[in-house]
Amino acid sequence: FFPTDSLYEDMLVIALPKRGPRIQGFKRRYSEGETLNINCTALANPPVNLTWYINRIPVSEPMLVRYPVHNISRHNNTIHSTRLGLRYTLRRRDFSESEELVHLKCVASLYDVYYKAKEVTAVRRPVKHRQGRQHETNAIAVNPTEVSPDPSMKFSSFLSSQAASLHLHLLLLNILYFYQIFIK
Repeated sequence: FFPTDSLYEDMLVIALPKRGPRIQGFKRRYSEGETLNINCTALANPPVNLTWYINRIPVSEPMLVRYPVHNISRHNNTIHSTRLGLRYTLRRRDFSESEELVHLKCVASLYDVYYKAKEVTAVRRPVKHRQGRQHETNAIAVNPTEVSPDPSMKFSSFLSSQAASLHLHLLLLNILYFYQIFIK
């Protein structure tokens, strides 16, 4: 006989993802008040940790949607699909002042051996108002040259439009103006 010794240790085998996280449901343009409804997904073994950032600030838990890890079997190997959702209503202050942009980033990390990020940038969509005009502020500026109705509009639809009272006021002002100049 000869002396023997045995030792037991746990060994963790890591299958690193071949590519970084993917962002789904993202649109290139958002308006303030619009809700982000996007997901970040990554494949790895063991499951990765996903983190969302808005303008470099980590997103707090109430805005996150955690999905169960989905196990995928391939060639006698199991890989884990991790998905983290982001549900957040954009506010004016989320868009940068100078560029009107909001930066969204999803980071996938696994211990200290893996760190990959996917970042997307959305542009602020100008707010559309009732009359179909776009502007950047909440103040409504009226330019009398822009108020004239489209000649192709029928008179009845013109009167029923929301702009009809504005058109009527401008028409009356023009009549009074011409009355004062030409009649007096």
